[in-house]
Order: sequence, then C-alpha cells, then structure tokens
Amino acid sequence: RAQGLPYSWADLFRLAAYPSLAVLVVACPCSLLLATPAAIIAALGRLAGTGILVKSGAALERLARVNAFCLDKTGTLTPGRPELVSITPFSPEMGQDQLLRLAATVETGSEHPLARVILEAAKGRGITAAPGTEATASPGGGMRAAGPDGVIRAGNARWLAAEGVDLGNAAAAAEAAESRGETPVIIAVGTVAVG
Repeated sequence: RAQGLPYSWADLFRLAAYPSLAVLVVACPCSLLLATPAAIIAALGRLAGTGILVKSGAALERLARVNAFCLDKTGTLTPGRPELVSITPFSPEMGQDQLLRLAATVETGSEHPLARVILEAAKGRGITAAPGTEATASPGGGMRAAGPDGVIRAGNARWLAAEGVDLGNAAAAAEAAESRGETPVIIAVGTVAVG
C-alpha cells in the first residue's frame, strides 16, 4: 500500500494514467500529432527491410480488427516474394514483350521489390532494355524515366492520374487486379497508359 493509503502503487498508476494522458493531449497535442506518424513511418521502414510491404494506411487501420493471424515459415501459403502473373497491353499494337521492355526501361535502377520482379521477368524472356535516363522515383506512387519512346512512367493509378496520364482502360484493369489480390503496375508512355 502507498504510505498508508487504501490504494497500491499499481492502483494509483491506473487511476492517474487516463487523467495524465488527457492533460497531455490538451496541453501539448503537437507531441502526439508528431509522434504517431513518426512511429508509423519507422515501423513501415522496418517492415520493408524484412520484406513485408504494407499497401496503404487503410490496411493498417483494418489490422486493428484482425482476430487471428496465420503465419507460414515453410513457404506453404506463399512463396514469400512477389511474382509477375500477367501482362496486359491496352492496345492491339502493343505486344506483351514490348510492354515488358518499356516497364524494364523505367524500372532499371529501382530498388523496389516490384521493380525487381519486372526486371527478372524481362530477363527470363530474353528482353533487353536500355536503362531510362533522368529516372525519378515517387515513394508510394511510381517511377518516371526518359526512354527511347519518350517519358515512361510505371506506377499506381492514383499517382499516374496526378501526373496527368490518361488512364483509359487502366483504372478498370487495376481495380480488377486488386480485387484478385494482385498489385497492378500501370505503364504509361507520355500521357497515355499503354498497359
């Protein structure tokens, strides 16, 4: 008991925790507003270093409602690495190999796990791509580089739309891929999505 009081130290701590937190939030909300995103970014960076990719903030929010996890150490549920499952050109003039060459051009030099998958698939098909120049990456969006066909972009639909790309069929194709649990990478040349 705490110095003759009817409460133990643990009881006093429990009684004081919520009022103390309320005072902290009211007196200095900036500390929590800054600490929360910093902690999330540090955690996402640590997860990415171990090969775990978090698609979005919404995925993190849904994680709070998870009741059970199924973990796999032997590779029986997943291979533990992404793989290319389909190549979908949006016009009859664009072949799968040509689309993969464009993707490899823009992704050369990128360290993103999906870029490595694209480069491995191109190598597996014997496709050689000249590396893009003036390459820039937009974290969480995509990659842009100058290639022999013009400015080539590879990324998600939201980022490409912000870049001024006419998505055309790409938005519907991306939604269909996401509904199957896939991660679509849309390729655009100039301002037109080509596959």
